[in-house]
Amino acid sequence: MRKLLSDLSSFADAKINVASLDANTYISTENMLPNKQGITRSAGLPTASQTQAYKSNDILVSNIRPYFKKIWFADRNGGCSNDVLVFRAKNNCYPRFLYYLLADDNFFDYSTSTSKGTKMPRGDKYAIMRYSVSYLPSLPEQRAIAATLSCLDDKIALNNAVNHHLEQVAQAIFKSWFVDFEPWGGVMPEDWRYEKLDNICQSVSKTHSFDKNNLLFFNTSDIKQRQIISHEPTRTRFLLRKITKNSNLNYILSMFILYPNECNTLVNVLKFILSAFLLRIFCIIVGDTPALCANALTEICSDSIFSNTNSDKRNSVYSLSNFAFLLGSLLIIWSNVVFIIFFLRFSFPNNLVYIS
Repeated sequence: MRKLLSDLSSFADAKINVASLDANTYISTENMLPNKQGITRSAGLPTASQTQAYKSNDILVSNIRPYFKKIWFADRNGGCSNDVLVFRAKNNCYPRFLYYLLADDNFFDYSTSTSKGTKMPRGDKYAIMRYSVSYLPSLPEQRAIAATLSCLDDKIALNNAVNHHLEQVAQAIFKSWFVDFEPWGGVMPEDWRYEKLDNICQSVSKTHSFDKNNLLFFNTSDIKQRQIISHEPTRTRFLLRKITKNSNLNYILSMFILYPNECNTLVNVLKFILSAFLLRIFCIIVGDTPALCANALTEICSDSIFSNTNSDKRNSVYSLSNFAFLLGSLLIIWSNVVFIIFFLRFSFPNNLVYIS
């Protein structure tokens, strides 16, 4: 019998004082590792007096960019940011078994497909709790399955630790030979020489034509610690063939096509269409530079801002995005009105009627 995730778990909503937390017990999306690699020490604590609490055996999942697959099985009590979902197993579900249900790629694919937003897609809590589980074993079976998978996880963690140690050894040997020249008494051999990088390799960074069916798109945020976080291919059947950097219209239309989740409501669709229309008119009238400035106002919720914004303050930034869009649109409309007035004033100076 199929079960919904809401039948197996619930969101924890308790609070905890930030003063009782430290770098090891505070969890945010920033110190959760992608691809189900757990967590690292936090770089800092939030400025708020209280934050969301979690307990041992809870499952923490990052709700920002679900495709990064950030998940952790809590082995301690602590606190986390509001961008982290805290799942707590109900009586009919073994906590460790619930962790493996949520760590399944199917769950992250579902969370990504139902997420909202373009720049920083967030999982929809209501939709997440509607995630369907095809079969729920009995509690003894859940414990047995979780124990088996935990043994495999422990083996994988051990192998990763060994690989990390071997990588450190390789780096130490490389530094000893090719930086410090220790085998040669600290002096570079005479038959060696320094060479410029462009003399031994060439860059292949250039504009490529899009594949007719699929496109694998990587951003700088997709590369971390020399590893590439994989994405599902982006459908490009209706993608514009040419997207120029100086065309705001093409930029917005490409965003409209590449990120359909942002256009899941009529309001968002109208927002994109209005932005494209107004920015194109403004570009034609006064050139691209002022239009880019106006467009920057609508991009106040970009990744660069969020990456430097404390997670507990992001709600205020979201409200600022709507204000920024309105301000940018008003700026463009005002500029167009001024242009029309001057155009009429200097084109038909004798036909204007002045009312005093």
